[in-house]
Amino acid sequence: MSLELTPVAFVVIPVSLILLFFRTAWLLPWAIYLSIFQAAAVVNLSLGEFAFGLQPGFLAAGLFLLAAVVQLVRSRSFAIPQPVRRTYSMLVIFGGLAALSALTLPHLFQGVEVFPPRSGVRLSSAAPLQAVSTNISQTLYLLFLIGLSIVVSILASRGGVSRTHLRVLQWAGLTVALIGAYQLTALGLGLPYPSDVLNSNPSYAQGFNQVIAGSIPRLSSTLTEPSVAGYHLVGFFALTSWLVLAGTGVAGSIATAILTGTALLLTTSTSGLFAFLFVVVLFVVRIARTRPDLRRKLLLGGGSMVLATLVVLGVWGFLSDGPFFASIARLLDEVFLDKVQSQSFSDRFGVDSASVGIVAETAGIGAGWGSTRASSLLPNILSNTGVWGVALLGLFAFRTVTLYRTALRREDASDADRSVLMGLGAAVVSMLVASLIAMPDVTHLLFWFVLAMCIGQATWILSPNRSDVRSKTSGRGHATAPLGQGEVS
Repeated sequence: MSLELTPVAFVVIPVSLILLFFRTAWLLPWAIYLSIFQAAAVVNLSLGEFAFGLQPGFLAAGLFLLAAVVQLVRSRSFAIPQPVRRTYSMLVIFGGLAALSALTLPHLFQGVEVFPPRSGVRLSSAAPLQAVSTNISQTLYLLFLIGLSIVVSILASRGGVSRTHLRVLQWAGLTVALIGAYQLTALGLGLPYPSDVLNSNPSYAQGFNQVIAGSIPRLSSTLTEPSVAGYHLVGFFALTSWLVLAGTGVAGSIATAILTGTALLLTTSTSGLFAFLFVVVLFVVRIARTRPDLRRKLLLGGGSMVLATLVVLGVWGFLSDGPFFASIARLLDEVFLDKVQSQSFSDRFGVDSASVGIVAETAGIGAGWGSTRASSLLPNILSNTGVWGVALLGLFAFRTVTLYRTALRREDASDADRSVLMGLGAAVVSMLVASLIAMPDVTHLLFWFVLAMCIGQATWILSPNRSDVRSKTSGRGHATAPLGQGEVS
């Protein structure tokens, strides 16, 4: 057994401890910002063939959760608002049954052919089902994220999502875009790139040096691979774009929307690009139906994205080693037209199909949480938790959407509160679209933070004492609640 502190640890650990003891209000923004450094690790643990790396975001989020629970218990204010309680009830039941399934189903259905999570998404990785370490690790991740999400929603429901947290989300998106820009520059010009720092987590296969169309590098930035980068970037793009269109963005939102959209295109991630198109269509339809006053901003935004696309094409042409137009045509063929003929697509489609078959082989119960891994979200949930898991998560989604729509219809809600809720909702839906195409994991911190804020914001809008809380904020925009769920001074 060996334990290693990475270079990241010498920044993240001291700052996190300082915030824990002296500036607790900054722990949540700090955790949100660190959630983008998924490919990095603070501590690496090796035990035989098992290797585990602790992401910086999970360290900060763990300290935040500890501090939040202690503070809420001490203040005797751990009352969970009824909308939060009702919405999360199905998710809590899912988490409990998922934990039980991880402990029992691998033994009950031992020998059923599955795809071990650490073996990659390949048809050749199929192996007989048995209890493995990922049953425990994935269960711990899931329970932690559910608890974290509930606490963040409770805090957000007391004063709404503050501009501080919107700024942090914006800074995180800008960081991903700018580091990704340097990554492509470094790969194209042979400059040094700190992969030993940004890609130090042994829990994941690191894809920071992937290329497409023979020689064009793909952007992955602080994430493990281009598709994961596209998944995160589409969330940032959806949130900041809507806030800009609604006129409630914070300083720099326009730049963030353009840069994250451009970076998303540079990932050449098929799932990210389809989610990007979904966001664009969603905004166009929504504005055409309900906000004709925003059409001018939409046209300006569309023009900016056309310009960004031209910049991306220029970058691709510069990075390619062949004729410009031939390289672009080859790239577009590989991203869209030839995708279904690739070995990667065959493996992913085959694994998803076989994962659905696992449900039948286990009588609809599933192989147990953390036992197998598909290529996309729905087959992954089906193969691990069976019909019951999909049903419970479906009920959770239905209650979340009902809460969201009820809050939007609240007549006394301010335009600012409503637009923040819609931006968060757009981010959640766009990331789910990418997941349904080719993102099976449910352990991405950013998604849970955005989802929790969305539920908390909707609950805040429906709060009967919202005007009373607003009157006590002295013009600071949002109420200051425990752990800085408001403006941070």
